[in-house]
Amino acid sequence: MNGLVLREERFQTSDDCSLCGLVGASEKIEPVMIGNNSGEYIIGVWKLTDNGPVWEPDPYLQTLRWQAEGMAFELLYIGIPDEVSKADMIAIAASIK
Repeated sequence: MNGLVLREERFQTSDDCSLCGLVGASEKIEPVMIGNNSGEYIIGVWKLTDNGPVWEPDPYLQTLRWQAEGMAFELLYIGIPDEVSKADMIAIAASIK
């Protein structure tokens, strides 16, 4: 089943922002622009292992993160990779007011 999840959080500093943490520390994070705001796009998910969390480049989870006017946003797409593209996610994010 495919789905989109939007999370948002008001924050003062990145230290008190749960949406401002690392995604894919061992993977390439792709910088993107959402309107006039910079953001980041990555494919994958943290998987828990016996040795702790490990980033896995799972094509069935795409994440787009950005910040604007004291808000942090995270748009997740879970599903078949060809049905929602990075460009689709950026367009959705840009439409959020």
